[in-house]
Amino acid sequence: MNRTLRLSIGGALLLLLGLTPLFAQEVTYSPGPPTVPFYNIQGLGCIWGDLNNDGYPDLFVEPINVFLYNPATNTFTPVNPNGVTLNAGTVSELIADFDGDGINDLLIQPGSGTPILEKGKGDGTFTDISASVGLTSFSGGTTQPTFGFCAGDVNRDNYLDIAWSGGTGDAQPMQILLGGVSGFTAGGRMSSSPIIDTTKKFEAWEPHFVDVNNDRWPDFFVPSIRNGLAGADTGTTGARKGSVLFLNDGTGKLFVPNSTTLGRTIYSIGAGGAVSTTRDTGLIVDDTVRHYSAIASAWGDFDNDGNMDVLLIPLNGDPGAALHLLKGKGDGTFHDVTTGSGLAWNTNARGVSWGDYNNDGYLDILEDRGFAGQVGLWRNNGNGSFTDVGAANGVPQVNSRSGQFVDFNRDGFLDIYTQPGGSADTISVNGRNLNHWIAFNPVGLGHNKSAIGARFYIWRNGNLQMQDIDAGGGGSGNGSGNGQSANFGIGTSTSIDSVVIYWPDGGHQSFPNLAVDRYWKIVEGSAIPGGTSLIAPANASTGVAVSGFLNWAKATNGASYQVQVSMDPTFANTAMFAVNTSVTDTALAYTLGPATKYYWRVAVTNGGFSSGFTSVNNFTTAGSAAAAVPVLVAFHNAANQAAALTLAVHKTADASRYLWQVSSLPSFAGFTVNDSTADTTKAVALVGGRTYYWRVRGMNDLGASAFSAVDTFTVMTPPAAPALVFPANNAVNVIADSLLFTWRKVTAAASYNLKVATINGTAVYTATDTTYKIYSLARNTNYVWAVQSVNIGGPSAYTGNFAFTTVPAAPAAPAQISPASAATNVNRLTHFVWNSAVNATKYRLQVATDNVFTAIVTDTLLIDTAATLATPLAASGDFYWRVNAQNFGGASSYAGPRLFSTGTVLSVDEPVGGAPKVFALMQNYPNPFNPTTTISYDLPKTSYVRVVIYDVLGRVVATLVDGVQAANSYRLEWNASNVASGMYFYRMNARSADNSGDFSAVKKLLLLK
Repeated sequence: MNRTLRLSIGGALLLLLGLTPLFAQEVTYSPGPPTVPFYNIQGLGCIWGDLNNDGYPDLFVEPINVFLYNPATNTFTPVNPNGVTLNAGTVSELIADFDGDGINDLLIQPGSGTPILEKGKGDGTFTDISASVGLTSFSGGTTQPTFGFCAGDVNRDNYLDIAWSGGTGDAQPMQILLGGVSGFTAGGRMSSSPIIDTTKKFEAWEPHFVDVNNDRWPDFFVPSIRNGLAGADTGTTGARKGSVLFLNDGTGKLFVPNSTTLGRTIYSIGAGGAVSTTRDTGLIVDDTVRHYSAIASAWGDFDNDGNMDVLLIPLNGDPGAALHLLKGKGDGTFHDVTTGSGLAWNTNARGVSWGDYNNDGYLDILEDRGFAGQVGLWRNNGNGSFTDVGAANGVPQVNSRSGQFVDFNRDGFLDIYTQPGGSADTISVNGRNLNHWIAFNPVGLGHNKSAIGARFYIWRNGNLQMQDIDAGGGGSGNGSGNGQSANFGIGTSTSIDSVVIYWPDGGHQSFPNLAVDRYWKIVEGSAIPGGTSLIAPANASTGVAVSGFLNWAKATNGASYQVQVSMDPTFANTAMFAVNTSVTDTALAYTLGPATKYYWRVAVTNGGFSSGFTSVNNFTTAGSAAAAVPVLVAFHNAANQAAALTLAVHKTADASRYLWQVSSLPSFAGFTVNDSTADTTKAVALVGGRTYYWRVRGMNDLGASAFSAVDTFTVMTPPAAPALVFPANNAVNVIADSLLFTWRKVTAAASYNLKVATINGTAVYTATDTTYKIYSLARNTNYVWAVQSVNIGGPSAYTGNFAFTTVPAAPAAPAQISPASAATNVNRLTHFVWNSAVNATKYRLQVATDNVFTAIVTDTLLIDTAATLATPLAASGDFYWRVNAQNFGGASSYAGPRLFSTGTVLSVDEPVGGAPKVFALMQNYPNPFNPTTTISYDLPKTSYVRVVIYDVLGRVVATLVDGVQAANSYRLEWNASNVASGMYFYRMNARSADNSGDFSAVKKLLLLK
């Protein structure tokens, strides 16, 4: 019994028993088409949107590429947007139609400098228009990058506005740029009447325009991490953390709600917990101001009550940080419903988004858990609780920072894109279930044809569901982008009652009884058209004039009519179309071929709505058999023609179609092409280096003319394959972040195709030179690469594959052991211990007096997992320590910071009467030893010191000291538990800071295990 049948029987039994399933049927995710086997090394952001006008969402990934989706081949092709130099610092991006031409554009914020607006051409290529729209006057991060744009129409003038906020280190103020006829102008800074208070600064990774109080005006949410607000808030001293919601006053200006604007008392908590009714800045939860951290946030109506709710994911390490699910009250305030939701916060979480993955009618949550190697798929149980089904449903458990729900293949079920910061990105395809769905692609007016800010309400069986069309991208926490569509799951319902659309400019429309399980394109101001009927020529009429008019009845709400006339009654063979056009009138002049039976039909359209085609009528034109011999647009034995070319013939008056024959044999004993078209041109694909012969005859239903005279031409010979240069075959430890592939030039080549593959997929790049740089390959991965040369005659064969292996992945952070957290009375010559990390070759130990490590006391590299300070820390002081693991592939994140406090004990012998008088290296004790021994030495003056352990072959085993030390007596401990028994040597080299003398000494030590 197959799975579909089992599900159907299960559903039938439930209905027969009068039962309702608690949850909609689950889905299973499976690996989808590879975008490219490379990734953004930071894994910070991505955005989806249709960039080549094929109706399918394309993907832009920081920092290097647009990936255009091809639904015919189910593949993603990487392209570079206008040759823009992008880098690992790229931190924000948006896809939207900013210039109102109906084609999506690409807005990019590099790691520093001004934003870049790439005008889309509709074919996946772009033109930089940043200067012409005024963007070069504004900085999105001159000294520090800003992590996340958003776009919306804050003043409802049908021009998209741009907002961003913050930057690492509180360097950037909030900024809103108002779109207009002359480009972007400052609306939130430097203007005489700003629309928002910009005296406070945020580090915000994903600001968002969202209508939280249902007044149809976009409000502005600024999530805040680390730095929060710059400047003092009421009842506090210094900066105050906290995400902030600004409400729109109905004119486009933004303000923070307070007791006066809300009409009730709002409380805030001041210093020491004092309660105040003086408003300070935060989110209002149950009439009290709360200061929530949020590195990631997402807006959606999870309980279908018509009010926007928000999920906040805090930054690990924020004091008192916790995940919060806030239920919107519809007035800009909230109720915290985290308790009982079942949602668990993974402290590495960096991204979150809403989407109904199982189409049961309730929004679910995708949680990207950063560096934890997990992706949470939280199923909405419909009762305010959630269950993580990610691993059970086949969602890849990877280090994703900014994954998204997206229906990339337009089958109505949300797929999942995960974007790690250390391995290849993945698309997971939704295996679907039996639930139904409906989705909408809106088209707005003016310069907001993306309809950013439109809100959709659907009713089914009297129940409400709601979604917005938004635009926000970049940064960890990127939770928007779902292809600019509104996707609704409707469970087992097979219809909806109606959909209501509130457009960004304030207008609204309602459409009843739309068919489900399909995408609807809805243009603002459009209406569902009525049907039409065909009038003339009458059905099955004969002897119809070859020139005349087609006529049909006017349709209610008919904005345009799609007219098709074909010699194929099924309309499947597009080469047989004589007419395929759209007109706004109810008549179309035609000129057709004689003595031919034609089939025709008409569909009524209006702003994305279509009546569907009428039934098919036919008529036969008057005339006699075709006799005129066509004349070729000849090549006259031309050489070096393209392998892909278009043949052409002059039109003859008595033919309705033309038979094309192309052969590599002058006798036409076999055919490369033997096909008919209604047009006088024929596109052909041929083989390079061959001579071809071709001829054409005119035809209609009563007969065919003689063939034309034969013409001939030769296709250019393809070039030879190039020789590969770099990376060499079987190379190891190849750089992953920026690899320049190189091959030899081929004289006859016009371009080259570079093919790079792993076991997960293959990507092909086109270059006109003999080099191509690829950024951010996956680490510790086996690749093969090959190149083919190309000219108009076609491609060469690919070279043989060269293999290479990239640098290893950076190790995971080690676990700290000693000093323990909050340890007190720690020895001033502190001994630090941590666990080893897999594949680590060295460790970096830092000690500082503050927990953000701006005042570092010690910063050293070690190969061991323990170290004792050579210079004592201050007595009775508070210190923080942290450690990371490193190898050739990079460094882990730091473990820590961990607080400890020193006492007064100093285990090294403090010299009596001042510093030692001479350099000295003492014999280790004990010796022999197992596994630890102590090495002591004296410094009479401040010196650069290296103490290194060698084996009997002279190989470095451990570096115990490598840095500047003050004059003193020192004692080191070497733990040799990770080396074999035997004789070793330790060497001390010291050079005084004043260059007054050098010292070097070597001694033996014996390890016995």
